Amino acid sequence: MLGRDDMKKTLFLLLTFILLIILTGCMFRYSFKGADRDADNAAPLSTILKPDDVLYYDSVEEAVAHNTLETYDVKHVDEQIKLFQHDNLAVLFFKSNINNKDIIYVLKLYTKEESPKTLFSSPISGTNIFWEAYKTAVEKNKCDKLGEIRLCIELFNSTKSFNADSAKNFIWGLSQTEEVKKLKIEGQTVTQVIAIEMDGETGYFWYFGDLVTDKPLVFADIRKYNEGEIVITMS
Repeated sequence: MLGRDDMKKTLFLLLTFILLIILTGCMFRYSFKGADRDADNAAPLSTILKPDDVLYYDSVEEAVAHNTLETYDVKHVDEQIKLFQHDNLAVLFFKSNINNKDIIYVLKLYTKEESPKTLFSSPISGTNIFWEAYKTAVEKNKCDKLGEIRLCIELFNSTKSFNADSAKNFIWGLSQTEEVKKLKIEGQTVTQVIAIEMDGETGYFWYFGDLVTDKPLVFADIRKYNEGEIVITMS
């Protein structure tokens, strides 16, 4: 049997281990500020801002310049990555540099047609990902190239808030390798991979416009096959 001193040491080590796990988890979630927000617990966008409650502008860049979101108060589009539009909604992915740090922002906006052009509202919701924090999280979790892709899918797509067309299963992520262009999920090839310069190096934004599946994003297997093909299947 353990003596009293041994029991104290064992209890101390156990508590220290639990504390480290908690701190690691907190730092990891902070690194992806806003990316894993629980949309199920959030109020519907229609109850927060309605299309008639916002001002509209001639371009998406001008709309961002009039951004009034407190948490994601970026007002300048340094580089547009991708703009998705459907009906009266738009989702803009873009890069902006703040305090010499490259950040990817995702902003959702309303749109309306005033012939011959489309008008964009000031942003109604948003999130962001610091490239430096993204790389740090990948490193801390000891992710290889496959693990990095899995990490993105699990974190960035835990919410459908940033999907212009709710009828489609839009899946997106980031990567530090262009091999992501060989990604397949449930036999479907990635729709597009866009190279972007982030903090002096090349990163990659990738997405599936509509991943056809009736399965949740719970992985059964993720493997790399011949010629670098990355294949994901889900349970």
